[in-house]
Amino acid sequence: MHKLLPLLAFFLCLIPVNTSASSLYSADGDRYFVEYNEHGAVMTSEHEKYLPEKDSDDTDIKKTKLVLYLGVECDAFSKQYGSGKWGQSPGGFIIRFDHKAFGFIRQEIAIPHAGKCNLAEK
Repeated sequence: MHKLLPLLAFFLCLIPVNTSASSLYSADGDRYFVEYNEHGAVMTSEHEKYLPEKDSDDTDIKKTKLVLYLGVECDAFSKQYGSGKWGQSPGGFIIRFDHKAFGFIRQEIAIPHAGKCNLAEK
């Protein structure tokens, strides 16, 4: 039995461990991978979507992954939707742009000092 332990430990070391990004799911059922940095978080959609190009006419639609930037000052940005705001509450968090909103029900975004972005206090 003791002879098998080193062999078992060797094979356990070969199992890949995913330490890169966590993931969250929008109310629409879309999965977003989240990477944190000193400025906040970068959320990237798992799948490509047909999205309008910012500052162009409505006919310019491109298939691309959606990237949402959330800042530590409750600010948000997306190439397609422009500038916006985000906030969290006990029921989840929401990202709001002028013409689009993304809800994340029963989930939290782990941005440092995100308490100042609490929707329940506003």
